[in-house]
Amino acid sequence: DFGLLSGRVSYMGSTHLFLYLASTSKTLRDWLNMLPSVTSLVGDVGSVQVSRHREGFALEWHPVRPPGPGRCMITDNILATTVLQMDSYCMLPVRPRRVDLSYAQPGDISGLRERLGGPLHFDQPVSAIHYDWDVLDYPQVHVVTRAYDAVVEEFSAFFSANASAADPLSLELHAAIRRQLPVGKCSIDSVAADMGVSRRTLQRRLKERDTNFQQLLQGVKSNLARRYLEDKSLSIIEIAFLLGYGDPSSFSAAFKAWGGLTPTEFRRQ
Repeated sequence: DFGLLSGRVSYMGSTHLFLYLASTSKTLRDWLNMLPSVTSLVGDVGSVQVSRHREGFALEWHPVRPPGPGRCMITDNILATTVLQMDSYCMLPVRPRRVDLSYAQPGDISGLRERLGGPLHFDQPVSAIHYDWDVLDYPQVHVVTRAYDAVVEEFSAFFSANASAADPLSLELHAAIRRQLPVGKCSIDSVAADMGVSRRTLQRRLKERDTNFQQLLQGVKSNLARRYLEDKSLSIIEIAFLLGYGDPSSFSAAFKAWGGLTPTEFRRQ
């Protein structure tokens, strides 16, 4: 059961990152929409993909190398980590309704039952964890961290003196940008869609507050970058991901352009 146990270690090692993601999400659906970007942190061993089924959806593990007939430690690790992550960041319990495993049934499955839960099905075409549709609407856990304890101060810096930090648009816009950044496609169109308004409406409202989208976006990213870097539990690559950069070097270049220091130099201060 080493793969299952190492999955718990992997889960604990990424807890801070996923708590930040939960804090930027309204529901589990929002959180899952970030999965394609999150799995880039797994490396080149494979990817977790979401598939739709009549009864619900599944998180499928697709390794780069085709799995053999025997029990796979990496598969156990990924599935155990995923089960823990799915159940840890929602306000309500998220339990699998079925677990598929691509290998043959081993002699002792007690560890698999304990760690993965749900009815176990072996010799399946792909290893996957199945869930009911309704869990997608479960609210996410929102935590108070050093990254968010000065949000009012940030709002005051982003908008003119005439704009209130308690302005509903300011609050909603900042939250929408934080949700869109980890997906890697944060644009005025995606943020407007997230907020349920048209691009033109959002542009007009920003103009009324003496700012524009690009100016606001860079301000949010710059401030969040500094706050993330103050949290030593987050690695540089995790921070780059949270801010929507494809790799640490792109983030480092942007951060140096903002303040003249690289992320590493900023942390050494």
